[in-house]
Amino acid sequence: MDRKLWMEMWGYPIQPKLRFFLWQVFRRILPTTEKLIAKEVEVLPRGHVCWAEEETIEHLMFFCPVAVALWEAASLQQSMHMFPREHIGIFLRCFLATDGSPQRVVRLAALLWRIWKARNWVVFQDKQVLIPVLVVQYQSQVREWLAVLGDGVAQPGDGDRMLADREISAWGHLLF
Repeated sequence: MDRKLWMEMWGYPIQPKLRFFLWQVFRRILPTTEKLIAKEVEVLPRGHVCWAEEETIEHLMFFCPVAVALWEAASLQQSMHMFPREHIGIFLRCFLATDGSPQRVVRLAALLWRIWKARNWVVFQDKQVLIPVLVVQYQSQVREWLAVLGDGVAQPGDGDRMLADREISAWGHLLF
């Protein structure tokens, strides 16, 4: 990772475990099925979440239907389509180069973290997770982290769109 970029990211007021998580994401070293297979760990080659493709970090974070729904809920889908998604490190560089404000980094970190935590819930707890629950968890996490930044509670329209009940219920049938 670009040292200057990482030093800047390291200064953001997010928990150390999330900094470490973002470092793992950038370096593509999260233990997805792709990485586990490369280390000769016996796992099913398909992703645990949607079973559509091999679980690469890019598929998990960008292309899995659940990830797409969360990007949309976070009002970050424009960024998702603006930058190359074939390599997550390049995506992160582009994302941060356009607006590396602490608020955007908080939103991005919360989004990626929520996707990863939900994936692990499916893998290790053998549970299904509703997308609306993930959206609420994401929004709560963003509000909490933005409050730490001194911005107070995120308001609708500032990049963390609050979903109306009807929008959440439209996703209720999608399980993760």
